Amino acid sequence: MRRTLPALVALLLVLGGAAYFFRTRAPRPALTVTPSPIDFGEVPWLETRTVKVVLRNDSAHEVFLRKLSYDCSCFSASQPVDATSLAPGREARLEVRLVTDSRVPPGRFRKTFTVETSDPVAPRIEVPMIGNITDFRSVTPREVTLGAVEAGGAPVTRTIEVRGGEGSTVAVVEAVTSDPRLETEIRPATDGTDVLVRTRKDAAKGRVSAQVRMTLEVSRSDGRMKRYPDSVWVNGEVR
Repeated sequence: MRRTLPALVALLLVLGGAAYFFRTRAPRPALTVTPSPIDFGEVPWLETRTVKVVLRNDSAHEVFLRKLSYDCSCFSASQPVDATSLAPGREARLEVRLVTDSRVPPGRFRKTFTVETSDPVAPRIEVPMIGNITDFRSVTPREVTLGAVEAGGAPVTRTIEVRGGEGSTVAVVEAVTSDPRLETEIRPATDGTDVLVRTRKDAAKGRVSAQVRMTLEVSRSDGRMKRYPDSVWVNGEVR
């Protein structure tokens, strides 16, 4: 036992040293992507944001860029990559653009930017893309239910609450309906607007499936003002 213990310790030291050697001498990917992750920060919904990205060849051999892709069509290259072949130490630059719309709802996101190259060590590099899409408004409810309405009876009224969000102030400047049996009324409210939807006294019988189309005037915390369209569905039946 006295003889085997030193031998075992020596063997462990040798194996540990070999593991360290191979770990430190292991080949590294040729391409580095900066920044990583690609952080878009706070992006107001329905706006566009771009981030400059640098691809650098840190190897001793030439690297070819074969394909750049994104896992969401809301991303694209607003400025195409300026090189497809990188000599050792050379860089390629591009601008990645995020267009916020219905494909990326408000909230935090994590997507992926993929670079495929001729590098045998790392032919595919995946870079996270992160950020937070902030909503400038809240609309409640998103679908108005009238229920069963008696023809010729008392009008039925429902309220749509439109409020500002993320430091924005919202006012509804127009609200129209696609069904002549409905009428709308705009009323100022604390931090926003109330849109009243009611049936007309002479509403004809039948199913109601219509939209209330609104124009929102949004004043942002940075002083900018924009107008955006929005809509809410209205369902029910006049009997």
